[in-house]
Parts: sequence; structure tokens; C-alpha cells
Amino acid sequence: MLYPAERLTFPAQFLVSQDEVERYQSELTTHANHIFTDGSRQEDGTVGAAFVSYCRGRIVANRKYKLHNCCSVFQAELFALLRACSWAATLCDTHTYIYTDSRSAIKAIQDRSNTHPLVADIHRTVHASSGTVQFAWVRSHVGIEGNEAADAAAKNAAGLYKAPAYCHYPISFVRHNIRKENQNTWQSRYESEAQGQHTKRQLPTIMDIRELFKLTDISFSLTQALTGHAYNKHYLHRFHITTDAKCPCDNSASQTLDHLFRECPRFGKLRLDHEFLCGHLGVSPYELRSLMRKRSALQSYTDMVNSILSDLKKFNNT
Repeated sequence: MLYPAERLTFPAQFLVSQDEVERYQSELTTHANHIFTDGSRQEDGTVGAAFVSYCRGRIVANRKYKLHNCCSVFQAELFALLRACSWAATLCDTHTYIYTDSRSAIKAIQDRSNTHPLVADIHRTVHASSGTVQFAWVRSHVGIEGNEAADAAAKNAAGLYKAPAYCHYPISFVRHNIRKENQNTWQSRYESEAQGQHTKRQLPTIMDIRELFKLTDISFSLTQALTGHAYNKHYLHRFHITTDAKCPCDNSASQTLDHLFRECPRFGKLRLDHEFLCGHLGVSPYELRSLMRKRSALQSYTDMVNSILSDLKKFNNT
């Protein structure tokens, strides 16, 4: 649906420099209506939207709307714009400037083929208005009085104890809940499984595993270190592949992976270099969740593991 250019004016006006901000402040005293909108989602998950309308330099309307906690910030921004458009429609035959600091909302409204319900409602409301509506993007937190007032009102609206004015959840909310449910199921199975105790001691949660996969390539040697299924004699002796589990370094210590990585004198130089780097970076040299905080420390650990396990057959003389 196409609208007359005077009803929906684009591209948006940009107010960026301080000179333009000061010029704008003086324009609040004109006969045109200036409406500032904002949407907010707080840390506790509450969502609010608001608009503040100015005419001749004074506030003539300050409207706050609580939205359901399932709503996104984008929905809150659009809902505030919609209510501002509805308010502008009541101001017969006047020129109204509607401001938002949301670029995504401006782009959505600019798209005449956008099928978002709130965007479609905005288009219909503007088209039905007898006055002229012009949208503009403003930079947030640069001292624009109206934008700061709308921001404060939206945050206040999020904490209101009242029924939500809008409660349609976005697809992103459904996807988030599905991912969360799947992750909880996956974590429950991971924790309850009797096998994999060596892995779970190093990576207690599924999120730890996913984070490790993001940070490094999973090599054959690292897989051995994570599972404990390596060529060390302690593991091989369990299956009677070797006659004993003793490490050749002193023929008394059991050759576990912990012994190889942390104690065995054969690999002291590798261990010293790795521990020195980790000490400099302030991370634990053998705790994977600590190592993942620093990529260089994690890389040092994987390099050490690869070197030790690739040399293990020769060391064990097998």
C-alpha cells in the first residue's frame, strides 16, 4: 500500500551534531507537535514503552505502557511508535514529528512491504490521519530533552504493576524457549549418565563444551585428554594391554594423564613454559574453564597435550 509523500516522509531527519541538537531544542517552541518515543527491556526481564509529546515547548502528553515480559525491545520500540501515531491522529490537521532512537524501527517503517503486525498498524494509522506525520531518528543519550524524557518514561513503564498493553511474543521468544528447554534436557542427560566422569570433571556443563568447541579445534590428542581414553599405561593396563601401569620416569608412579600433564619429569620443559604463561595471564594452568578465558592459555594447553600424547608411545617404548 502506498501513502502520499506528505503523510509518511523519508529519509529520516538525523540530529547528530551538538549544533543541530541546540537548533532542535529551539524548535520545540514551534506550533508543530514533537513526539518522542522509546522502548525498554530491564535486566529483570520487564518491558515497557512510552511516548512524550511536546507542543509549544511544554509537555502535553506522557504515556506509559507495560508490555508482557515475552516482548522484545524491538516490539517495545514499535509499540511506542504506534501509540505516538495514534496520538498524532487525534491532533487534527497538524504537523507532527515523531522521534525514535531505534534505527531498526525506522528501517522497518520505511519498508512499505514489511508484514510485522505493529509496522502494518503504524502504516494504517498514519494513512488514516488527517495531519502530516514525519518520522526522525535521533541519537540517544546526547542531551536531547525529549529523548531523555521518553527513555525515563519507558523504563518506568516496565516496572508498572498493571496488565500488559501488548502481549504478542516474537518468534525469537519461541526459539529461545525451545533452545533453553533442549539445553536443560541435554544437561540433565549429561549429568545423569554414569559414563564420561573424566570429561565431566573438566567440563561440568554442556555450555562449557560448546564454548570449548568455539574457541579451539578438537584434535585427536585433545579428545584423548578430555575423555581419558589415551595411550597412557594406567588406561591400557585396565584392559591388560600392558603388564603394569607404572610410568617409565621412575617406575613407581601410575602413568595417569594427570601425572603426565602435571608431574612427569620427562615433560617438565613443556609444563614449565605452559605454567609460566598461565601465571602471567592469571589463569589456572590445568582447569579448562579457567583456560578458556584466555585464548593464548588454551592454545598453550592444547599444544602441550598434543606434544605429550604424540610422544607417549616412544616414551613408553611400546
